[in-house]
Amino acid sequence: MKQQLIVLFITILSVTKAQHLDSLIVSANGYAHDTLRAGLFYEQGFRYRLKNPDFSFRCARYSEAYAAQSHSPYYKAKAATLLGILFYRKGDYTRALHYHQQAIQWRQEIKDVAGIAKSELNLANVYSELKVYRQAELCYLRALQAAIDQNDSLLSDRLYLNLGVLHQEQGHFVLAEYYYIKALEQSKQNSDYEIQGSALNNLSDLSFAGNDMDKAEAYADASLVVKDLMDNEPEKADSYLCLAKIALNRNMPEEADKQLIKTLGIIQKYNYGEALEEYYNVKALWAEKVKDVYMANACYKKLLALKDSLQTKEVPVQFDESFTPVIAPVAQKSYGYFVWIFLFLLVPFAAYFIKPRQL
Repeated sequence: MKQQLIVLFITILSVTKAQHLDSLIVSANGYAHDTLRAGLFYEQGFRYRLKNPDFSFRCARYSEAYAAQSHSPYYKAKAATLLGILFYRKGDYTRALHYHQQAIQWRQEIKDVAGIAKSELNLANVYSELKVYRQAELCYLRALQAAIDQNDSLLSDRLYLNLGVLHQEQGHFVLAEYYYIKALEQSKQNSDYEIQGSALNNLSDLSFAGNDMDKAEAYADASLVVKDLMDNEPEKADSYLCLAKIALNRNMPEEADKQLIKTLGIIQKYNYGEALEEYYNVKALWAEKVKDVYMANACYKKLLALKDSLQTKEVPVQFDESFTPVIAPVAQKSYGYFVWIFLFLLVPFAAYFIKPRQL
């Protein structure tokens, strides 16, 4: 137990040190090249982009400054990508677009195909948030082609899934189904259970919207099998909710109630709040089906209260945009001391060999 506490203490200390900008600057000044400094600040900034966005932003600014000083398109693109991600999370999509477009330009300059694919994906996500669907689709398709060219099947799985979501949002259900099936087929080849589970859930929702309850049920059942393989019990709640909706559509309230009981058990066991809103929504529909007006009203009240509490808890991503890094000149290492030592040793040695020969 004592050893575990010591390890935990050391870990906390190292994380605290990593987050301390001053110590990071000192570490960077010990590096020989600006590219190494740019890389150090990028890695730390990317690592803490979710936990500490202000620290991440400061790291991104330092990375940007050192990358500019090094004239390296590779590290300029890295820094721009991190800044684009941070502004995206803040909801400033105009600035996010600016930085992701910069990143693509620098990656095109050095023909970094893998990096271009990721930048296109980032751009597509921003355009999707802005509801500029056509531009989002073009970016996703360019990223997909680049991923295929690089044989990056994990990225292409994700892109097929994103294209499906994009078309489902627009009501293009045939295209959405095509991309979900592509994501499912390819992720099976890669044994990517996470993408499989998402694709099956989305296909179930899509089939439900198209009033094809048999397909919706088959996809929901298949998603449960995949989540068993992943040992991912919390997300089974989503599949049980799909099955509950299907049962209600078939006028089978008893079966729907069984699925809702399973869902609630998972929510309570794992504190899985992501499913709670949909649970109250489906439970209210179930209560209406069995003509339990009191239960229906109670569910709708809880649903409204939950939405209000979620909005209250939402803390916007904040960082100080006015922050400007101060790049101190790094002292160049002097080798004069070693030169003098070398000369001190060399002169007697040379004198020994060039002394006049005695006749």
